[in-house]
Amino acid sequence: MGTDNAIDPVALGKNKVWIAQYPYEPQNQKYTDYSAWQWTYNVTFPGINGTFDMNSDYNKYFISQGQGGAINDGRYATVVKDNYTIWQNFSWTKKADSKAYLGQTLQLKVRYEHINGSTYYSLYDNQGNWVGYINSGGVKVADGPQGNWQSKQTYVKFKEPGTIYRDFTFTKTAPITSDMVKNTYKVTGTYHHFDGTYYDSVYDFSGKWIGYIASTKLAVQTNQGPALADGRYVTITSGNYSIWQNFSWKVKASSKDYLNKTVLAKYRYEHLNGSIYYSLYDQSGTWLGYMNANGTKTANNAGGTAISSGKYVTITSKNYSIWQNFSWKEKNKSSNFYGQTLQVKVYYNHFNGSTYSSLYDNKGTWLGYINANGTKEASNAAGINQSYHKKITFTQNFPLWQNFSWKQKSTVTNAMKGQTFEARYVYRHFNGSNYLSIYDNKGTWLGYVNESATKVVK
Repeated sequence: MGTDNAIDPVALGKNKVWIAQYPYEPQNQKYTDYSAWQWTYNVTFPGINGTFDMNSDYNKYFISQGQGGAINDGRYATVVKDNYTIWQNFSWTKKADSKAYLGQTLQLKVRYEHINGSTYYSLYDNQGNWVGYINSGGVKVADGPQGNWQSKQTYVKFKEPGTIYRDFTFTKTAPITSDMVKNTYKVTGTYHHFDGTYYDSVYDFSGKWIGYIASTKLAVQTNQGPALADGRYVTITSGNYSIWQNFSWKVKASSKDYLNKTVLAKYRYEHLNGSIYYSLYDQSGTWLGYMNANGTKTANNAGGTAISSGKYVTITSKNYSIWQNFSWKEKNKSSNFYGQTLQVKVYYNHFNGSTYSSLYDNKGTWLGYINANGTKEASNAAGINQSYHKKITFTQNFPLWQNFSWKQKSTVTNAMKGQTFEARYVYRHFNGSNYLSIYDNKGTWLGYVNESATKVVK
């Protein structure tokens, strides 16, 4: 017929198929690889009206509530969900909540492939006590009785010398020496073994795995862990962090009090909260406190990290070195740039307490690092006013500027060329020109003029 094999038993799974086939004289069980065999539909019973089907229920789907027959299992699993019900039976009488066994490793003696599409495990504890039935989604099957890895973050010390295991057959071991007892280690995970023991997975601070050991043989340390020698220089780059007195989070200071300052991180702590904390010291050896590393930037040396500037300075001292690097290799001398206006693209707040400006000329050439004490910061690219106090006359009809944003105040006229004026100050502009601040004989300020439009007179 056209409907032959419309249901493919192989594709569906023979253990889920009920087959009807009626022999003339049924004698032996047949079709045992199927779930059930109906071998007649015409049985009668004395005193009962009607005829009845007769079946051999190999997987007990018909005499059960749909769970099917018990399938031997024997594996171990860890309860990983806290919102599953553990059932007393397949009439769905509640026996317990999975939360009561969360993280525990139990044995799956048998399982049931229910007709609702779910698998149910029959759970037993290490005393042989039956726990109940749980949907397989609430557990994670393990490789062995140790159960599954579970996250655990803590610092520990070994309580005494002894043995640590390298596998869960407990045949591969390593020694715990007396020197190891002195050190602190990190636990990154644990296994809740079927026997009831917690075995912690232990690492050293280089990330090397040490092995598994019962947690009862470990002494838990503080959450910040040990002080790890560091010795780097860091610049405090954020002003909204607390600097702590201790790891009970008593505030000692605010990072804004040290913003852009370069300090020494003598030690660091890799806290279990996921953050790294530096133990900070200033150049006099004074301890400043503990600070989250996220509020700092690590420097390559005691110079600290570059802090953006873009400002202009005028060199005001002749006796400063201009450095090639912070190993104090000299690149030039300030006397060669005395009075010039240069740009500070970045600056460094050195650990020694001084600020060093990174200087560039108007061609973009880097000149080196100079102690900021040898300069004076200007308000714009004109630089600072420097004493001039000379009598001048005008030689060209140049603009007289109101300011160095180049707003014109007036212009030198032909009539002014025959007069004498006072140039009180000079501005050695970053653009390479000098600008004189001009006054008339009544002391009235006339504006700034390019020096090339003037001539000094006696």
